[in-house]
Amino acid sequence: MLRIALFSIASVLFLGNLNAQIAEGGTPHSTSLYSLRSTSSVPVIHLEKLDIEKLRNEELHNNQPCRFGIYKDTLIDLKSKARVDVINGEGKIWRMEIRNETAYSLQVTFNRFVIPEGAELFFYNEDMTLIAGAFTKRNMRDDLKFVVADFRGNHVILEYFEPDNPEFEGQLLIGS
Repeated sequence: MLRIALFSIASVLFLGNLNAQIAEGGTPHSTSLYSLRSTSSVPVIHLEKLDIEKLRNEELHNNQPCRFGIYKDTLIDLKSKARVDVINGEGKIWRMEIRNETAYSLQVTFNRFVIPEGAELFFYNEDMTLIAGAFTKRNMRDDLKFVVADFRGNHVILEYFEPDNPEFEGQLLIGS
């Protein structure tokens, strides 16, 4: 009986320290605007291709466990690299694509994730069969970092909507 009680207490303490990735749901703002449905004019950030065979050989020859991912440090300011479209009377939409031809999935880590009330961040693929978000002010943390779970595929489109007259301008800096 004491073991069950200790396990229960330990479980509650552990779960209390987890930070959940809260997604509000919904659809990207651009989907309601016919002129923005195409992503052909969205800038693409091409990440360095990975030599998958070389990585597998390193694991085998160095007796390493299989890798889940390869983190590459980067510094991408979403608002300066993305295409921005002004939606009169509503706000602005920034869109950009991140692509790595050899990736099986992509994970985006923001070193600075600061967005105002009413702003939304979405991740999706070209045909909108995969959509993650909306990520909002509720996702802001004290350390200003934010990690988006793996997004299946070798590319992801990021879309950030910021309403007119925000309390402050959002800052989205991708660190890896």
